[in-house]
Amino acid sequence: QLEEELGIEFQEMKWRKMMLRPTTNFIIYWRVLFVICVILEITHLALEPRVAQYRDAQTGKKLNVGIVLEHYLVPTPVSEWQPCEALHLDDNSKKRRWRPRRRRIVEKRKEASEQAPWYCRKPYSKIHSTFCEFIRYLVKDLLILISIICFLDCFVVFFTGEICEKTGQLIPKKFFTRWLLPGLTLQVLVNPKMIELNNAIRRLWQGIHHIGPARVWRWTVVLIEPALFAFYNWFVSKFWRRFVVEKNSTAKHVEPL
Repeated sequence: QLEEELGIEFQEMKWRKMMLRPTTNFIIYWRVLFVICVILEITHLALEPRVAQYRDAQTGKKLNVGIVLEHYLVPTPVSEWQPCEALHLDDNSKKRRWRPRRRRIVEKRKEASEQAPWYCRKPYSKIHSTFCEFIRYLVKDLLILISIICFLDCFVVFFTGEICEKTGQLIPKKFFTRWLLPGLTLQVLVNPKMIELNNAIRRLWQGIHHIGPARVWRWTVVLIEPALFAFYNWFVSKFWRRFVVEKNSTAKHVEPL
């Protein structure tokens, strides 16, 4: 009986070293970020059927939310502004050989540069162009970023402990709270990217049948399982435990009742 109690205490101490306190700034900011991602995901799902009814006037393709957001959020480049058009004529001429026409273009560009507004010159035009590319990249890859955050939220919730009311110490959540409701199972079920994960698992299962279950099992036992175990030990010892100690040291401590 003493050995069982020591074993249970050892497991609790082991998990306690890997638990984040719910009062850390990281957990608070993460929950706010997750709520924002859920709102954006719900907004995207609500607007997608409405936007899909329209088509592009030039290409005839169906519109999506990303194209509409890019149209409204990405500003027009400085090179397409009317006062700055003379400075950006024939930009590809730099890659061509020297020609008399090139000399005339350079002279016109110098003359236009003296008359153009300040925002048409570098570095202001370069800053504006970089800002446009950043917004365009953010709009296109926003759903990918949301899916990554929603996927990582399952692990963040799983490794977040709770404060004991009597002692004020950090303890792991109970089995039902941690694994079922509102634990890992609920997080997985309500995750908006579970459909894509289900499709990925289905493709993986088809690939296993194509290669052969026996061969995949041998590869898993010989290569994949040891590699995952080694990566888990490295990640926990080199990153996660140090991260937990750093964040928990700055958390607000709760006095016991």
